[in-house]
Amino acid sequence: MTEGNNRDREVIREYLLGHLNQDEAAETSMSDDILADDKLAEMVESIEDEIIDEYLEGTLNPETRNSVEGYFLQPAERQEKLRFARVLERHLAARPISQLAKPAMVGDERLKDARPGRSNGERVPWLSSRIWVYGPVAAMVVFGLVGAGYLSLLQRKLTAVEDDLRQERLHSVRLTNQLSQLQLPIVTLSLVSARPRSAVVRDEIPHLEIRPSTERVMVEVAVEHPQTSTYEVRLESNEGGAPIWMAKLSPIVSADGDARLVFDLSAKLLRSGVYSLRVSELAKNGTVKYYDFDAEEAK
Repeated sequence: MTEGNNRDREVIREYLLGHLNQDEAAETSMSDDILADDKLAEMVESIEDEIIDEYLEGTLNPETRNSVEGYFLQPAERQEKLRFARVLERHLAARPISQLAKPAMVGDERLKDARPGRSNGERVPWLSSRIWVYGPVAAMVVFGLVGAGYLSLLQRKLTAVEDDLRQERLHSVRLTNQLSQLQLPIVTLSLVSARPRSAVVRDEIPHLEIRPSTERVMVEVAVEHPQTSTYEVRLESNEGGAPIWMAKLSPIVSADGDARLVFDLSAKLLRSGVYSLRVSELAKNGTVKYYDFDAEEAK
Protein backbone atom coordinates (compact mmCIF):
# COMPACT_ATOMS: atom_id res chain seq x y z
CA MET A 1 0.00 0.00 0.00
CA THR A 2 1.38 3.37 -0.94
CA GLU A 3 1.68 6.34 1.32
CA GLY A 4 -0.88 8.14 -0.85
CA ASN A 5 -3.42 5.36 -0.31
CA ASN A 6 -2.79 5.46 3.44
CA ARG A 7 -3.40 9.17 3.43
CA ASP A 8 -6.56 8.74 1.35
CA ARG A 9 -7.93 6.16 3.78
CA GLU A 10 -7.26 8.44 6.73
CA VAL A 11 -9.03 11.35 5.00
CA ILE A 12 -12.01 9.11 4.17
CA ARG A 13 -12.14 7.92 7.77
CA GLU A 14 -12.20 11.52 8.99
CA TYR A 15 -14.96 12.25 6.46
CA LEU A 16 -17.06 9.29 7.62
CA LEU A 17 -16.66 10.35 11.26
CA GLY A 18 -17.83 13.88 10.47
CA HIS A 19 -14.51 15.53 11.19
CA LEU A 20 -14.55 17.42 7.86
CA ASN A 21 -17.79 19.25 8.63
CA GLN A 22 -15.89 22.42 9.44
CA ASP A 23 -14.39 22.40 5.93
CA GLU A 24 -17.44 22.55 3.67
CA ALA A 25 -15.38 22.59 0.48
CA ALA A 26 -13.42 19.47 1.46
CA GLU A 27 -16.57 17.63 2.53
CA THR A 28 -18.39 18.50 -0.72
CA SER A 29 -15.36 17.48 -2.81
CA MET A 30 -15.11 14.15 -1.00
CA SER A 31 -18.83 13.43 -1.51
CA ASP A 32 -18.55 14.19 -5.23
CA ASP A 33 -15.45 12.00 -5.60
CA ILE A 34 -17.13 9.03 -3.89
CA LEU A 35 -20.14 9.27 -6.20
CA ALA A 36 -17.94 9.46 -9.30
CA ASP A 37 -15.26 6.85 -8.45
CA ASP A 38 -16.28 3.21 -7.96
CA LYS A 39 -12.90 2.24 -6.47
CA LEU A 40 -13.15 5.08 -3.97
CA ALA A 41 -16.69 3.97 -3.08
CA GLU A 42 -15.36 0.44 -2.46
CA MET A 43 -12.68 1.87 -0.18
CA VAL A 44 -15.36 3.83 1.70
CA GLU A 45 -17.33 0.63 2.26
CA SER A 46 -14.19 -1.10 3.53
CA ILE A 47 -13.47 1.71 5.98
CA GLU A 48 -17.08 1.67 7.17
CA ASP A 49 -16.60 -2.03 7.97
CA GLU A 50 -13.41 -1.23 9.87
CA ILE A 51 -15.12 1.44 11.95
CA ILE A 52 -18.02 -0.89 12.80
CA ASP A 53 -15.49 -3.64 13.61
CA GLU A 54 -13.58 -1.37 16.02
CA TYR A 55 -16.83 -0.09 17.53
CA LEU A 56 -18.01 -3.62 18.29
CA GLU A 57 -14.61 -4.60 19.70
CA GLY A 58 -14.58 -1.51 21.95
CA THR A 59 -11.13 -0.42 20.74
CA LEU A 60 -12.12 3.16 19.83
CA ASN A 61 -11.01 6.04 22.01
CA PRO A 62 -13.83 8.02 23.69
CA GLU A 63 -13.69 10.91 21.21
CA THR A 64 -13.94 8.63 18.16
CA ARG A 65 -16.68 6.55 19.80
CA ASN A 66 -18.69 9.73 20.32
CA SER A 67 -18.21 10.61 16.65
CA VAL A 68 -19.39 7.13 15.64
CA GLU A 69 -22.53 7.31 17.79
CA GLY A 70 -23.30 10.97 17.13
CA TYR A 71 -22.55 11.15 13.40
CA PHE A 72 -21.34 7.98 11.67
CA LEU A 73 -24.33 5.83 12.71
CA GLN A 74 -26.98 8.39 11.80
CA PRO A 75 -27.70 6.97 8.29
CA ALA A 76 -30.18 4.09 8.38
CA GLU A 77 -28.03 1.87 6.15
CA ARG A 78 -25.10 2.03 8.62
CA GLN A 79 -27.41 1.26 11.53
CA GLU A 80 -28.66 -1.76 9.60
CA LYS A 81 -25.08 -2.83 8.90
CA LEU A 82 -24.27 -2.55 12.62
CA ARG A 83 -27.33 -4.63 13.54
CA PHE A 84 -26.32 -7.24 10.99
CA ALA A 85 -22.78 -7.38 12.39
CA ARG A 86 -24.10 -7.83 15.93
CA VAL A 87 -26.47 -10.61 14.89
CA LEU A 88 -23.69 -12.33 12.98
CA GLU A 89 -21.32 -12.00 15.93
CA ARG A 90 -23.84 -13.47 18.38
CA HIS A 91 -24.76 -16.29 16.03
CA LEU A 92 -21.16 -17.29 15.33
CA ALA A 93 -20.32 -17.10 19.03
CA ALA A 94 -23.19 -19.47 19.84
CA ARG A 95 -22.43 -22.13 17.17
CA PRO A 96 -19.32 -24.31 16.85
CA ILE A 97 -17.28 -23.55 13.76
CA SER A 98 -17.51 -27.24 12.74
CA GLN A 99 -21.24 -26.81 12.14
CA LEU A 100 -20.61 -24.20 9.48
CA ALA A 101 -18.59 -24.26 6.30
CA LYS A 102 -14.89 -24.95 6.81
CA PRO A 103 -13.22 -21.55 7.27
CA ALA A 104 -10.23 -20.39 5.32
CA MET A 105 -7.49 -18.75 7.30
CA VAL A 106 -7.06 -15.03 6.88
CA GLY A 107 -3.66 -15.65 5.37
CA ASP A 108 -4.98 -18.36 3.01
CA GLU A 109 -4.48 -17.79 -0.70
CA ARG A 110 -8.17 -18.47 -1.29
CA LEU A 111 -9.10 -15.49 0.86
CA LYS A 112 -6.58 -13.32 -0.91
CA ASP A 113 -7.94 -14.36 -4.27
CA ALA A 114 -11.53 -13.84 -3.14
CA ARG A 115 -10.83 -10.32 -1.91
CA PRO A 116 -8.72 -8.66 -4.57
CA GLY A 117 -7.16 -5.34 -3.78
CA ARG A 118 -6.12 -6.30 -0.21
CA SER A 119 -2.39 -5.92 0.38
CA ASN A 120 -0.52 -7.68 3.16
CA GLY A 121 -0.34 -4.54 5.27
CA GLU A 122 -4.06 -3.78 5.08
CA ARG A 123 -6.35 -4.91 7.84
CA VAL A 124 -9.28 -7.11 6.86
CA PRO A 125 -12.35 -5.79 8.73
CA TRP A 126 -14.12 -8.21 11.04
CA LEU A 127 -17.46 -7.93 9.27
CA SER A 128 -16.09 -8.43 5.78
CA SER A 129 -13.64 -11.19 6.76
CA ARG A 130 -16.22 -13.23 8.68
CA ILE A 131 -18.66 -13.17 5.78
CA TRP A 132 -16.02 -14.40 3.36
CA VAL A 133 -14.55 -16.88 5.83
CA TYR A 134 -17.72 -18.73 6.81
CA GLY A 135 -19.24 -18.79 3.35
CA PRO A 136 -22.80 -19.11 2.07
CA VAL A 137 -24.03 -21.51 4.77
CA ALA A 138 -23.51 -18.98 7.54
CA ALA A 139 -24.89 -16.24 5.31
CA MET A 140 -28.16 -18.10 4.73
CA VAL A 141 -28.54 -18.84 8.43
CA VAL A 142 -27.85 -15.25 9.41
CA PHE A 143 -30.10 -13.79 6.72
CA GLY A 144 -32.88 -16.03 7.99
CA LEU A 145 -32.34 -14.84 11.54
CA VAL A 146 -32.13 -11.21 10.49
CA GLY A 147 -35.26 -11.51 8.34
CA ALA A 148 -37.29 -13.08 11.13
CA GLY A 149 -35.96 -10.60 13.64
CA TYR A 150 -36.69 -7.69 11.32
CA LEU A 151 -40.29 -8.82 10.75
CA SER A 152 -40.74 -9.25 14.49
CA LEU A 153 -39.31 -5.78 15.05
CA LEU A 154 -41.68 -4.28 12.48
CA GLN A 155 -44.64 -5.96 14.16
CA ARG A 156 -43.61 -4.62 17.56
CA LYS A 157 -43.14 -1.14 16.14
CA LEU A 158 -46.54 -1.26 14.42
CA THR A 159 -48.20 -2.33 17.67
CA ALA A 160 -46.41 0.45 19.54
CA VAL A 161 -47.51 3.04 16.96
CA GLU A 162 -51.12 1.89 17.22
CA ASP A 163 -50.95 2.15 21.01
CA ASP A 164 -49.48 5.65 20.72
CA LEU A 165 -52.26 6.70 18.35
CA ARG A 166 -54.91 5.45 20.75
CA GLN A 167 -53.26 7.33 23.61
CA GLU A 168 -53.06 10.49 21.50
CA ARG A 169 -56.74 10.26 20.63
CA LEU A 170 -57.67 9.89 24.30
CA HIS A 171 -55.37 12.78 25.19
CA SER A 172 -56.94 14.95 22.48
CA VAL A 173 -60.45 14.21 23.75
CA ARG A 174 -59.41 15.07 27.32
CA LEU A 175 -57.81 18.33 26.20
CA THR A 176 -60.89 19.27 24.19
CA ASN A 177 -63.11 18.69 27.20
CA GLN A 178 -60.78 20.64 29.47
CA LEU A 179 -60.58 23.52 26.98
CA SER A 180 -64.36 23.62 26.73
CA GLN A 181 -64.59 23.83 30.52
CA LEU A 182 -61.94 26.57 30.72
CA GLN A 183 -63.48 28.79 28.04
CA LEU A 184 -64.43 32.12 29.52
CA PRO A 185 -68.08 33.24 29.23
CA ILE A 186 -66.91 36.65 27.95
CA VAL A 187 -65.48 37.59 24.56
CA THR A 188 -64.19 41.00 23.45
CA LEU A 189 -64.96 43.04 20.36
CA SER A 190 -62.87 46.09 19.48
CA LEU A 191 -64.20 48.44 16.78
CA VAL A 192 -62.00 51.27 15.53
CA SER A 193 -62.96 51.76 11.86
CA ALA A 194 -66.24 53.49 11.10
CA ARG A 195 -67.95 53.93 7.73
CA PRO A 196 -70.65 56.13 6.28
CA ARG A 197 -73.96 54.36 5.80
CA SER A 198 -73.42 52.18 2.72
CA ALA A 199 -73.16 48.56 1.65
CA VAL A 200 -71.21 46.32 4.05
CA VAL A 201 -68.21 44.41 2.71
CA ARG A 202 -68.35 41.30 4.89
CA ASP A 203 -64.73 40.20 4.33
CA GLU A 204 -63.41 43.58 5.53
CA ILE A 205 -65.17 43.87 8.88
CA PRO A 206 -64.23 42.38 12.30
CA HIS A 207 -65.32 38.81 13.00
CA LEU A 208 -66.90 37.79 16.31
CA GLU A 209 -67.17 34.10 17.25
CA ILE A 210 -69.86 33.26 19.77
CA ARG A 211 -69.37 29.89 21.45
CA PRO A 212 -72.02 27.98 23.42
CA SER A 213 -70.26 29.05 26.63
CA THR A 214 -70.29 32.76 25.71
CA GLU A 215 -72.58 34.85 27.88
CA ARG A 216 -71.39 38.43 27.42
CA VAL A 217 -69.61 40.44 24.71
CA MET A 218 -67.36 43.26 25.92
CA VAL A 219 -67.34 46.01 23.26
CA GLU A 220 -64.93 48.91 22.78
CA VAL A 221 -65.72 51.57 20.16
CA ALA A 222 -63.19 54.27 19.30
CA VAL A 223 -64.67 57.78 19.01
CA GLU A 224 -63.04 60.97 17.73
CA HIS A 225 -64.62 63.71 19.85
CA PRO A 226 -64.07 62.99 23.52
CA GLN A 227 -65.24 66.49 24.44
CA THR A 228 -68.75 65.38 23.61
CA SER A 229 -70.26 64.23 26.85
CA THR A 230 -72.80 61.70 25.60
CA TYR A 231 -73.29 59.30 22.70
CA GLU A 232 -76.27 57.24 21.68
CA VAL A 233 -75.37 53.68 20.65
CA ARG A 234 -77.79 51.41 18.80
CA LEU A 235 -77.24 47.79 17.82
CA GLU A 236 -78.86 47.16 14.45
CA SER A 237 -79.15 44.06 12.30
CA ASN A 238 -78.04 44.25 8.70
CA GLU A 239 -81.47 42.89 7.83
CA GLY A 240 -83.11 46.11 9.05
CA GLY A 241 -85.91 46.62 11.50
CA ALA A 242 -85.99 48.18 14.95
CA PRO A 243 -82.79 48.48 17.02
CA ILE A 244 -81.93 45.31 18.92
CA TRP A 245 -80.35 47.24 21.78
CA MET A 246 -79.63 50.88 22.58
CA ALA A 247 -78.01 52.97 25.31
CA LYS A 248 -76.65 56.44 26.06
CA LEU A 249 -72.96 56.36 27.03
CA SER A 250 -70.12 58.69 27.95
CA PRO A 251 -66.62 57.97 26.61
CA ILE A 252 -63.65 56.88 28.68
CA VAL A 253 -60.66 59.09 27.87
CA SER A 254 -57.09 57.80 28.39
CA ALA A 255 -54.08 59.89 29.42
CA ASP A 256 -53.03 59.93 25.76
CA GLY A 257 -56.33 61.46 24.73
CA ASP A 258 -57.85 58.33 23.19
CA ALA A 259 -61.58 58.09 23.76
CA ARG A 260 -63.58 54.87 23.76
CA LEU A 261 -67.10 53.80 24.50
CA VAL A 262 -66.97 50.66 26.64
CA PHE A 263 -70.03 48.51 27.26
CA ASP A 264 -71.20 44.90 27.21
CA LEU A 265 -73.91 43.06 25.31
CA SER A 266 -75.72 39.87 26.10
CA ALA A 267 -74.58 37.13 23.72
CA LYS A 268 -78.22 36.05 23.46
CA LEU A 269 -78.91 39.15 21.36
CA LEU A 270 -76.63 37.95 18.58
CA ARG A 271 -77.08 35.26 15.96
CA SER A 272 -74.94 34.49 12.93
CA GLY A 273 -75.02 37.52 10.63
CA VAL A 274 -73.79 41.07 10.07
CA TYR A 275 -74.52 43.79 12.64
CA SER A 276 -73.87 47.50 12.92
CA LEU A 277 -73.41 49.75 15.90
CA ARG A 278 -74.89 53.17 15.13
CA VAL A 279 -72.97 55.73 17.21
CA SER A 280 -74.30 59.30 17.21
CA GLU A 281 -73.17 62.34 19.16
CA LEU A 282 -75.97 63.86 21.23
CA ALA A 283 -74.95 67.40 20.44
CA LYS A 284 -75.84 70.06 17.92
CA ASN A 285 -74.58 69.01 14.49
CA GLY A 286 -73.35 65.75 16.03
CA THR A 287 -71.96 63.13 13.69
CA VAL A 288 -73.38 59.65 13.08
CA LYS A 289 -71.08 56.73 12.33
CA TYR A 290 -71.56 53.01 11.79
CA TYR A 291 -69.27 50.28 13.09
CA ASP A 292 -69.90 46.91 11.45
CA PHE A 293 -69.01 43.40 12.59
CA ASP A 294 -69.78 39.85 11.53
CA ALA A 295 -71.06 37.48 14.23
CA GLU A 296 -70.89 33.68 13.94
CA GLU A 297 -72.36 31.11 16.29
CA ALA A 298 -69.82 28.31 16.79
CA LYS A 299 -71.17 24.77 16.98
